[in-house]
Amino acid sequence: MSYKKEKCVVLKKKAKSAKKRLITGYWDIVKQRKEIAITISDSQPIDKVAIGNYCRTAYGADQSGATRVVEILEDEMLYKKVSDILRSDDVISNPIGLIIDKDKLNTLDERGRSNYILKMSQKYRELCDRYYAENRG
Repeated sequence: MSYKKEKCVVLKKKAKSAKKRLITGYWDIVKQRKEIAITISDSQPIDKVAIGNYCRTAYGADQSGATRVVEILEDEMLYKKVSDILRSDDVISNPIGLIIDKDKLNTLDERGRSNYILKMSQKYRELCDRYYAENRG
């Protein structure tokens, strides 16, 4: 295959991939998730340029990266809640109840609720450890 034909084939593949992303609304999802990240950064000291760079590299050309970014953003939102709980002077008897998504909890069956609460309690413990590690000294 000549160089010109090979270049044309590569260009066609890229165009087909771009068209697929446009049809599926991929870039709308990317934009929406980036806006969520910027909203979170307004409440936390996170660099907006770094979020943009991170989103571009994490999203790449497939949506599996986008899913991972959403998980990271959800973790950061939970971390903000946990740090607010730990910073408060009030005695909180059920901190996990404050960080769970009640709408999500109501949609689950009994086994799903148990798993979700266990997952959130583990996440709470991890985020407490992170908070104490970051605020040591």
